[in-house]
Amino acid sequence: MLRILHTWPTLLAGVLVTVMAISGAVLSLEPAVARFSQPVGQTVAEDTTVASLASGVVAHFSDPQKIVRRASGQVVVYHADADGFAADLVNPATGASLGAYQPSAFFQTVTELHRSLFAGETGRIATGIGAAVMILLSVGGVLLLVTRSGGWRKLLKPSSGTFAQRLHVEAGRIAVAGLGILAVTGLFMSLTSFGLIGAPVEDSFLSFAESSGGPVLAVADMPALQKVDIADLRELVFPAKGDALDVFGLTVAQGSGFIDQATGDFLSFSANTPAESLYQLAYTLHTGQGAWGYALVLGIAGLSVPVLFVSGMATWVRRVRRSVRIAGNVSAGRADTVILVGSEGNSTWGFARSLHAALKAQGMVVHTGAMNDLAGSYPSARRLIVLAATYGDGDAPASASRFLSRLAGFSCQTDLAVSVVGFGDRSFPAFCAYARQVEGALKHMGVAELLPMATVDRQSTQQFAAWSHDLGKAISIDLHVEHTADLPGLKEWECVARKDFGQAYQTPKSILRFRAVQTKPGRFGLSRAGGPSFKAGDLIGILPKGSDLPRFYSLASSASDGFLEIAVSKHPGGLCSGQLCDLGPCDRIAGFIQPNARFNMPRGKAPVILIGAGTGVAPLVGMVRANDALKPAYLFAGSRDPQSDQLYREEIDTFRKSGRVRNVSYSFSRVPGGAYVQDALRANAEELRRMVRQGADIMICGGTSMAEGVSKALDDVLGPLGLTVQKLRADGRYQEDVY
Repeated sequence: MLRILHTWPTLLAGVLVTVMAISGAVLSLEPAVARFSQPVGQTVAEDTTVASLASGVVAHFSDPQKIVRRASGQVVVYHADADGFAADLVNPATGASLGAYQPSAFFQTVTELHRSLFAGETGRIATGIGAAVMILLSVGGVLLLVTRSGGWRKLLKPSSGTFAQRLHVEAGRIAVAGLGILAVTGLFMSLTSFGLIGAPVEDSFLSFAESSGGPVLAVADMPALQKVDIADLRELVFPAKGDALDVFGLTVAQGSGFIDQATGDFLSFSANTPAESLYQLAYTLHTGQGAWGYALVLGIAGLSVPVLFVSGMATWVRRVRRSVRIAGNVSAGRADTVILVGSEGNSTWGFARSLHAALKAQGMVVHTGAMNDLAGSYPSARRLIVLAATYGDGDAPASASRFLSRLAGFSCQTDLAVSVVGFGDRSFPAFCAYARQVEGALKHMGVAELLPMATVDRQSTQQFAAWSHDLGKAISIDLHVEHTADLPGLKEWECVARKDFGQAYQTPKSILRFRAVQTKPGRFGLSRAGGPSFKAGDLIGILPKGSDLPRFYSLASSASDGFLEIAVSKHPGGLCSGQLCDLGPCDRIAGFIQPNARFNMPRGKAPVILIGAGTGVAPLVGMVRANDALKPAYLFAGSRDPQSDQLYREEIDTFRKSGRVRNVSYSFSRVPGGAYVQDALRANAEELRRMVRQGADIMICGGTSMAEGVSKALDDVLGPLGLTVQKLRADGRYQEDVY
C-alpha cells in the first residue's frame, strides 16, 4: 500500500511538482542576488529608527508616497516627481537616493510560473495541489525507507539496489527535511490565499482614521515612528500632500496601524493575529527572504525533486518490465483462491502464473500477489496457497521479507484452508527453511491445512505437477499444471581466457573470463561496445546445453572491468560445471545477469570483512578489484594447497600493495599443520572485534559447511562484545552467498 501511495501521485503529478521545484530553486537565488548586488550605502546601524529614515526621505524627495523595506534589507521609496511616479533605492541611514529601483523581470516571471503556472486562479489551485502531493510523497518516501531499512534505527544505513534506486534513496535522505518545509508552508499559504484557513483579511477601505487637524509635526519628532526600529519596518505610507486630515499608515513585523500627523501618536494599532503571524513565518520559511544562505539550502532541496522524479521513474519502469504479469488476476477481496508468492529472482512467480492459469481454467476466481502484500483478510477466499522460496541460509526472499510481521494482523475466517509449497535446493542444509517457518506460523494461528507442506527441489516441474495433482484432488477438480520455465532474455558470452587449478587433488577449478557477444550492429553497421550492467557479487544464470534450467554463478568482476569473470568447480556428473570447465577460447555460453544487491560491496566508509573458500573467493576478489575508494577491506581466503588451488594469489598481492585490501589471511587445509578459514578467524579475534566495533560488515562466500563453521567461529569471537551472528544478520551487517 505504501508503494502504491508513493508511486501513483508521482505518476499523476510528477511533472507539475518538478516544474514547481525547479522554479522554486531558481527563486532561491533571488535573496543571494539581492544581498550581493546591493549598492554601497545599503547597510544601516542597528539602532536606526523609522523616524530617522522618514526624516531623511522627506529631506531628499519632494513628494514621497511610501517607504518599503524589502526582506533583503533594501529600502525603496516610491515618490511623485515631474515625470509621474518613480521608485528609488535609498540609503537607510540618510534617506538619499542610490539610484532607480528596477525589480528583476526574470525573477518576476519565474515567480508567476511558480505561483500560478501563468494560469491565474486555476494555476494557483494546481500549485496548491502540487504542494499537497509533495507532502504525501515526502511522508510516504520516509515510511518506505524505514520499511526497507528494517526500522527507524537503521534509517541511515547505506542503501542498496540499482544505481537509480540508490540515487533515489540518497537524494531523498539529503532533501527530505527541506522538501517537507517547502511543501507544508506552500500548502499553508495556498489554503490561506483562498480563505480556507486563517483569519480573514480586513479591508483597509473600511477604516476611516483621521488626523486631529492641528499643525503637522515633523516626522523626525513623531513618537510612534521613534519607537520603531528600521529592522521591523515593512511599509510606511505617507499622507496625501496638503491634506491635514490624512494619516500615516505603518506596517511593521508585529502588526499595522495609523498615525496622527499632528501628534505623531498612533490613532489605532492592530497586532497580528496568530494566523497572520503564522503566515509570516510560513512565508519566511518557504522563500528564505532575508536569509540568503537558508534560501540556497532550500534551493538545493528543490533541485533534488527532478533527481527524485527521474530516478523514481527509472526504478518504476524497471520494476514494471521485470514484474510477472498475471492474466485474469482479480482483486483479493473477490477471489475464492488466493496465491501468495515469495520469490527472490522471479522464478517462483513463473510457477504461480502457471498455477493461476490452470485454476482459472477450472472456473476458480483467483488472485495472485506477493507475500509482502498479505491483506488483513480475504473475505471470499476458501483456499490460500503460499509458494515460498528460501533466500540464503533460511532467510525470506525479497517479496516475502515482511510477510511474517504482517501475519500478526491477519484475520482468518474459519473456512479458509492453506497449502504451503517450499522452493529451494536440497543440497543446502536450510532447504525450504523459510517455507517451514511460514507453515509453522500459519499453524500457530490455527489456519486449517488444505495439504501437508510440499517442497520443490531446484525448480522441478515434475514435483510441482505432482503437488498440483494432489491439490486438484483436495478441492475436487481435475487439475493439470504444465509449467515451462520463463527465463529472462539470454545473451551470448564468448570465452576469452581461462586459468585452471586443483588438478593435484582431482578437484578441477577454473577461472573463466568472458566478453559479451554483440548481436546487433551499431551505427553505420559497426559493432556496438558495451554489454549488460553488473557488479561483483551479482549472478549469471547459465543455461547448459540439454537443459532448460539455469545454473547460477557469482560474478567475480564488474561491468567497469570490461569483462565478465566466474570461478567454477567441476563436480562429478555436473552438467553445467562440466561444460564450463571444457570451454576453450572463443567457445560461447548463453546466460543472463541477475542482480544480487544483497551481496554487493556495502556502501559507506565502514570496514568490510570478506571471508571465502575455494571458488567462493572469486566474487570477494571482484569486490576488492572495484574498491577504487580504498574502503578498509580485510580478506580471509581458504583453499586446499597453495601449490594447487590457490585462486587469485597474484591479483590479491597486487591489491594489497595498492591499498584496495588492507590485510589478507590465507588458510590451507591439505598441508602439514593445515587450517580452515574459521581457524584464522579465531586466531585474529582481537582484530576482528576491533573492526566490528567500527561498524564492519561481514560477507561470506563458499560452501555450506564452510559457512556453518565461520558462523560458529564468529559467534565465539563476537561473544565478548555481546554480539552474535544472528544480531549482525538482523542489522544487515552479515551477508552470505553459499552453495
